[in-house]
Amino acid sequence: MLALQKLATGALAALLMFSGLAIAPAAAEERPLTPSVVGGESSENPGFVAALLIKAQPDAGLAQFCGGTLISSTIVLTAAHCVDWTVAADIDVAIGETLLSSITPADRLEVAEIAIHSGWVTGGIVETDLALLRLSTPVLGAPPIQLEDNTTEPTVPRQLPAVCWGYVDPDRTVLLDSMQMAPVWAVSGPATSPAEGAALCLLVDPVDDFCIGGLSTGTCQGDSGGPIFGETLVGSGILEVVGVVSFGPASRCLHPTLYDAAQSIAPYKSWIDSTMAGWAVAPSAPLTPAVMAGDGSASVSWTAPTSDGGDRNLTYDVTGSPGGTCTTTSTSCVIPGLTNGVAYSFAVTATNGGGTGPTASTDTVTPLGLPTAPGTPTVVRGDATATLSWSAPASNGGDPALSYTVTGIPGGSCTTITFSCEITGLTNGVEHTFSVTATNSVGSGTGSASSAGAVPVAVLLDCSGTVAHDFTDVGLSFATNDIGCIFALEVTTGTSPTTYTPSDFVTREQMAAFIARLYRTITGNECGTVATPFTDIADSFAAADISCIYGLGVTTGTSDTAYSPGDRVTRAEMAAFLARLYRTITGNSCDSTDTPFTDIGGLSAAADIGCIFGLGVTTGTSPTTYAPDDHVTREQMAAFIARLYRTITS
Repeated sequence: MLALQKLATGALAALLMFSGLAIAPAAAEERPLTPSVVGGESSENPGFVAALLIKAQPDAGLAQFCGGTLISSTIVLTAAHCVDWTVAADIDVAIGETLLSSITPADRLEVAEIAIHSGWVTGGIVETDLALLRLSTPVLGAPPIQLEDNTTEPTVPRQLPAVCWGYVDPDRTVLLDSMQMAPVWAVSGPATSPAEGAALCLLVDPVDDFCIGGLSTGTCQGDSGGPIFGETLVGSGILEVVGVVSFGPASRCLHPTLYDAAQSIAPYKSWIDSTMAGWAVAPSAPLTPAVMAGDGSASVSWTAPTSDGGDRNLTYDVTGSPGGTCTTTSTSCVIPGLTNGVAYSFAVTATNGGGTGPTASTDTVTPLGLPTAPGTPTVVRGDATATLSWSAPASNGGDPALSYTVTGIPGGSCTTITFSCEITGLTNGVEHTFSVTATNSVGSGTGSASSAGAVPVAVLLDCSGTVAHDFTDVGLSFATNDIGCIFALEVTTGTSPTTYTPSDFVTREQMAAFIARLYRTITGNECGTVATPFTDIADSFAAADISCIYGLGVTTGTSDTAYSPGDRVTRAEMAAFLARLYRTITGNSCDSTDTPFTDIGGLSAAADIGCIFGLGVTTGTSPTTYAPDDHVTREQMAAFIARLYRTITS
């Protein structure tokens, strides 16, 4: 194997020799086929270690003269003194090979260009001993190694393995076929004083170079340009080049008083990066793009391009359709701000100093999230039962296929895909509360607020027939059974113990009392009082009931500050009161139904009249009229309330 020797010049020439193999063709022909570090052991090439070879020598064992490191698909980092004597056309490089004897002509890659750092002086020692080789063809599949960019490294002591094919004995007589790895230690670093650096390995600038070695391990001739590397973090498994083998004592390897020296990488990373960028062509497309949908987001990942175009410093751009972007130097990113329920696909490109490469596209995914809480459920109690109703959540998380689970305290549950369900098997006389949870394909969202308490009762009154009462003035009323119904429900006590006065008109305060009592009867819930803006109800017997129906949203008053408790209720107002009460108790929208009434067009209560017509609460005053401005009598009100009660509880 031919090899190269670079002898130090000047005052240090007698003590130092570069770690390239000495040019001695005759001696080289007598040695075994192989070159290595001292005190190491045979080791599998991690894939990025390069062997520099003399092109004219077909035998790789004789051709190897220095080492190097693949740092991008087309760039090899080595020592300047390894290549300052030659031109690119005269050397080859083999990447990732463990045995020199296994290197075939197909494994020998041509070098297209050499860049030597401007701080290097041929024959020097303390100058910047760095060079880059640009390969004619990219190395596909080999893992380029990271470069140390922390200028405070290496810290002392830091174990940094050395690998190469140089001599394995201090006297430089034995070369092996297999790549050798030996644990060496950084015994100086940027924090080392110049005086200490000079004493350790004759350093002039401890920031530029660092001393390496161990009790029985070190580098030797043939190791020059090879990597001194370690983990980015202990245990991380991520490797980085901290230095390249540069020079050592001239008299022998493993010198008894002097360590070897390595060229630091971190201070020159910008030169390495800019040189690579200047040589670069656009990278190939990123590989195996994958995407996983999240809640309003997508996680996109990929592997590095087969070819980085000669510039390891890649930036990736991810562009989503119909929206979303990210830019990163890693091989994954999370894109936030997406709309749940909308399908997205993503295009990934890699960019280096040579430009932007082709696109790689992901499959289509649809972000989904958990649904939000449904509306607070309303409860209609029954005999050991409760019928729950609620409104849809504000967001279904992007998945419209929702199911709902109602959970009761102290017990009871039901599951449905509608907005209501009945829970059976409850204990009569015990107050129950209920909450509702919506579930989609992602999972269950947060539960709704708890319902008001409801107490199941053994029997809710059947108002479909005759109901006994004490009133003596309703025998001829069309609503006599309905009056008996609302009496039994305790919605009315009459105008005296024996009279109901069916033909009297209903006032707004009486209406409030009727509605509040009906709400309590059906739901079993107390209708608490809330503050109202009404300044005219303080003296009303129904002040608490007016407050109740205001809190339920059944009334907003006749103005911002007035309820007008003594005013008579019109049929239009009555329709509004009852439709709102129905919606409050059942949670159903009670949308307007087409009616035959020709006298309600343009009324604000037209939809409410349509609602109660659809529920069967009213049939109008004739087949085509509703008479919305007529005042409501007490017998009419009894009929309206009884019919609404039967509708809700049937």
